[in-house]
Amino acid sequence: MKFGLDRDTTDDYVFSVVNEVVKYSSYTREKFKKLILKDTSTSTGISKKRKSYLERQKIKDSKDLSILQELISDSNMDNAMDKISQK
Repeated sequence: MKFGLDRDTTDDYVFSVVNEVVKYSSYTREKFKKLILKDTSTSTGISKKRKSYLERQKIKDSKDLSILQELISDSNMDNAMDKISQK
């Protein structure tokens, strides 16, 4: 039997052995599952924070718009009253 140091063949063999061991490893499976669940919960937490921030901004913007509407209507009323008094 001839043994050689062919890099591609060696890499392929090592990769296949490691892949097979990892595939059947419950430790690796559990670690991967925890990692995925942690990432999901983190992104969900960020999404919840972002959502609450956007809701607060929406409420603030809504209040600002209602104030602007009142100011515009008051201004329009003042302009109308000035025009009536000038006649």
